[in-house]
Amino acid sequence: MGREWEEFNGGPNEPRNDRKHVTLSKRGIILLNDKIYGELGRPATAKLLFDRKMQTIGIRPAGEQEQKVFPLRQKEKASFRFIHAWPFCRHFKIMPPDSIKFTEPEFENGVLVLSLHKTEQIVRNKKRGE
Repeated sequence: MGREWEEFNGGPNEPRNDRKHVTLSKRGIILLNDKIYGELGRPATAKLLFDRKMQTIGIRPAGEQEQKVFPLRQKEKASFRFIHAWPFCRHFKIMPPDSIKFTEPEFENGVLVLSLHKTEQIVRNKKRGE
């Protein structure tokens, strides 16, 4: 009986420091890893943008004088930053049933661009080791 090999089309994981990782939780929290945060310019606050037609979220660093900005918060001893974006998500009806990861975050003219068409659902095990 012959073997029926299937080729794995993925590749190895990128080194952690090289990964661009952005997620959106079902509670409207946008999480940016340190790599993305650095490329964004390490701002204290940001403006959230939405392109309805393209179903794309934009995150733009905000100036000190701008109003209605979202702070980029950091938990103690964590390298990532997060934005409590529930009002933004609710307004634009961006409500994933579970947390999602943006598979192709990119920058356009200083704006972090996150396509809702380019996401993966994040699957978490309830218990470690499962």
